[in-house]
Amino acid sequence: MLVLLTTVLTLMVGQTVDDQSLLWKVSRPPSSHTSYLFGTIHLQDSTVFRQRDTALTLLSTCRTFAAEIHLDSAATMMMNPRVIMLASGTLYDRLDSTTVRRLMKLADKRMPGMSALVPRMKPGALAALLSIGEHEATAPEAMDVFLWGFAKYQRRTLVGLEYVSEQLQVLDTMGVGGLQRLADDTTDTAADDLNRMIKAYAAEDLATLASMARDSSLMDLDELRNLNDDRNHRMVERMLPLLEGGPTFVAIGALHLTGDASVLKLLRERGWTVEPVVGGPRSQWINHHINRFRTNGNQRR
Repeated sequence: MLVLLTTVLTLMVGQTVDDQSLLWKVSRPPSSHTSYLFGTIHLQDSTVFRQRDTALTLLSTCRTFAAEIHLDSAATMMMNPRVIMLASGTLYDRLDSTTVRRLMKLADKRMPGMSALVPRMKPGALAALLSIGEHEATAPEAMDVFLWGFAKYQRRTLVGLEYVSEQLQVLDTMGVGGLQRLADDTTDTAADDLNRMIKAYAAEDLATLASMARDSSLMDLDELRNLNDDRNHRMVERMLPLLEGGPTFVAIGALHLTGDASVLKLLRERGWTVEPVVGGPRSQWINHHINRFRTNGNQRR
């Protein structure tokens, strides 16, 4: 459940897009060290793993790895029912029974066996659960989870920029209105959009990702601003001490790199030089890196 929270956050609003790159160099004179920022995505799809090895090489040069949340500690937190379940009442108190049944059916399709929990789940946690699509089955794990594991194997200091409770609180701003829209979406548009998003991410096409977020029917612009802009400010404030302390590799949702309040823009406003890192050979990270560091890790143990 802990990694489901990041899925909705890959569909954030974007108004402007800088150079087309998922990888960015972050520096500020007179400091001699350099940090990096990488736009990730929470999808278990092999297509998104065809990336430039430059990113993993640069990650290995940094002593700190920062993700949106600390995945290891979040695992324990998400096992606590109080984190994801309503304290009192059920969704039947907020939505009509037909809508709740649709949500249960959708949950069972996304995560078999989870439908019985739906009526008592908090809106944010349920929205995250329902954002998981059937397409996500061609890779052993999602991109953000892979990078966390890669950094852990490299023995980097692991940091989360947000708490799970904070992400859930933001997702809860969708409220029952967002769940109603999810229940009413009975078209194949979502699957088509997911395929388009996967291709855009693999091509580092931030402009298309931003355009898709703006045109999404699942959230209105106010909700998108809450889910993106406000969180960008918070993440940057928590990022700054890490960047000032030494070489840091930051991996956050790709759409946080776009928009009028993008992380890139906020860092520049605070005096940092942020430049795209382009070029470099591509490979299938699943084949060339997941197996490699897991095999080496088993040998080490």
